[in-house]
This record gives sequence, structure tokens and C-alpha cells, in this order.
Amino acid sequence: MILVTGSTGNNGGALVEELVSLGAPVRAMVRTPEKAGSVEREGVGTSWPTSQRRRR
Repeated sequence: MILVTGSTGNNGGALVEELVSLGAPVRAMVRTPEKAGSVEREGVGTSWPTSQRRRR
């Protein structure tokens, strides 16, 4: 299983597509569930942090 962070961005999205095309098992980490749709359409499972980051 390969975990890709930044999977909804340009580079991360391209990486997810390439890994999926190679048949690699991929899981994508996204900041919020709302952003998960773009990578879930590729057939990739998603997860997001359960704790919120604090802003300084």
C-alpha cells in the first residue's frame, strides 16, 4: 500500500494517476472529506486526519 499526501494537488494528483495505472495499491490523504471526491473517482481509498491542525 502506498500513501500519497498532497493527492489533490498537481503533483500528487499526477502521482496517484500513475500509480493507479500501474496497478499499485494506493491510499490518498486529504485535508478534508470534501476534497476526497477527486481522488476517489480514480478508485483510490482516502483518509483524512482526525485532529485539526492549530493555526498560530
